[in-house]
Amino acid sequence: MKASFCSNVFSNDEIPGAVKHLKTLGYQGVEFWHQFLAATDIVKLKKYIDGIGICASQICPYFNVTGTERELKETFLQAEEYVRYARLLDCNLIRVFTGNVSSREADAKTFDQAVEGLRTICDIGKGLFFVLETHDESLMDTGYATLKLLGKVKRDNLRVNLQIPLDEGKEDVYESARMLGEYVIHIHAHNWIGGWPNLTYLDNGDVDFKKFIGILAGKGFDGYISIEHSNHSGKKNPYKVAEHEIEYLKRVIFEEL
Repeated sequence: MKASFCSNVFSNDEIPGAVKHLKTLGYQGVEFWHQFLAATDIVKLKKYIDGIGICASQICPYFNVTGTERELKETFLQAEEYVRYARLLDCNLIRVFTGNVSSREADAKTFDQAVEGLRTICDIGKGLFFVLETHDESLMDTGYATLKLLGKVKRDNLRVNLQIPLDEGKEDVYESARMLGEYVIHIHAHNWIGGWPNLTYLDNGDVDFKKFIGILAGKGFDGYISIEHSNHSGKKNPYKVAEHEIEYLKRVIFEEL
């Protein structure tokens, strides 16, 4: 397992310096979002992160396979663009959202469109992994819904970026790990006290994070644990959170699991 950090907590101008600092703390990867990538020279970015010695762990567009025909076409164009970004950055993970339609709201036509859309995206980027981020208001809002989508799309390069909690906090996080573990190749790491979004450090919340990761490791997970929402909804300095979390990961997770 490796440690990664989500850069979207920083402004575009702050990201280069933040990436350099994250490397000094011991992070091996960093995630980049569309807002930054769309305004960045990707070749120069690759040279910059290579010079620092840190990897692009995942890149994060905003696909929509549950929208209008126009939105679907735009998504396919964006998929082609992100496949190019991924190959330039030597990054093999592209995050996938399906749009703002939940699994409960999707009718049969919308669901079938999403399945075909995801197949097309996966075929555009053969050799790369497209990683479904489990999230409310998407087709991956529960463990069962995510399994259903994976089973219908039937592409080996469609996997899971597990972000808990699921089902608006009602799904047991350890059960989420058991259900989806064999498909999980990336994690957006969180913990909270009293429910989302009252965020806290990974070692200080309602979730036994070591147990959670242990379940995933038992299912074969060996990817990036990526720290997201590191300002804790505006209550914490993300640099301080970055320092705390990497020390916890190195001391408890990476050494003991």
